[in-house]
Amino acid sequence: MKKIITSCALSCLATFHVAANASDLSDLDSSLQLNSGSTLELLGEYDLGHSLKGRYQVGGSKYNFLERPEADLSTRKAWVGVAGEFGEVRAGYHDSLDALATSDADQHKVEGAYDLIMRGDESVRRSITYMQKSGSVGLAAQYGAASDDAEDDSMGLLLNTQQGPYEAAIAYQRTPANQGTLKGRVTYKSRNNSRIRLDLVAEKFEVGDSPLEDEVNSDSMSFMVGAKYKLTPKAYVVGQYGIIGFDNKSVGIKGDDVSLGRDYKALSLEAGYSLSDSTSVFISHSQKNYDSSSLVAPLFGGDDEASQTNSIGVRLNW
Repeated sequence: MKKIITSCALSCLATFHVAANASDLSDLDSSLQLNSGSTLELLGEYDLGHSLKGRYQVGGSKYNFLERPEADLSTRKAWVGVAGEFGEVRAGYHDSLDALATSDADQHKVEGAYDLIMRGDESVRRSITYMQKSGSVGLAAQYGAASDDAEDDSMGLLLNTQQGPYEAAIAYQRTPANQGTLKGRVTYKSRNNSRIRLDLVAEKFEVGDSPLEDEVNSDSMSFMVGAKYKLTPKAYVVGQYGIIGFDNKSVGIKGDDVSLGRDYKALSLEAGYSLSDSTSVFISHSQKNYDSSSLVAPLFGGDDEASQTNSIGVRLNW
């Protein structure tokens, strides 16, 4: 068995939030990412012979270097897979297919509008995931065995396609908590110099019979539009705007925060610059606002109708 991919990248984020890592249906990045106080991920590939490749991903656990490491089941990833002419089969803790369908549209280093409005699960435990790509069309199916405290197994389906500068993806996931999530994404990338990228994301979230702890017991519908523009080969700006509406006919709030059941909108802005091939800096602002008539100025502070986060980060890669 010969390892054919050994490249690694170390990434340190000097903020109080976890950077989101987008996944792709067709490509496997080989990297090691470490965000200060957040996550550790390791990806790789082996040559198994007979035109087969072995692949793996380990990580997603939350680490605090001053305390004992903690793992969040919603973000843990630990799978092994085999790829060949038949496609690829992966087994273990895997991204849910609805997350794969849309997470590529989230281009923020830290929490943005996408994270503030999307409610679907991020990973599926004890899962078997099959992926196949033929030409411009990709298909995936997923099955996750029920845990001890869940009654239903998890199942998911994904379809994506790319034609010219356009890419579209749609996925449905039924979680062990009997929750259903339907997500879709349409992306446009400029073909001349790839300076412009536009994303439109939609999600229909059905709570089912077993709502998550501290979650709104209500179905919801979310929409987000995002844009990224490269000012120069080294400088970029990103903007995202999203809204989420709850089915108030079935709202049942867990906890004392009655604002959880209210519709709201989210806005996020980010600008970044690459100092070198291994170092980049960025500044970002995100906000969640319950008042539909106005937005909040990106300053420190706020009021009862809104919350916001301002971050400055440095990213290192080698």
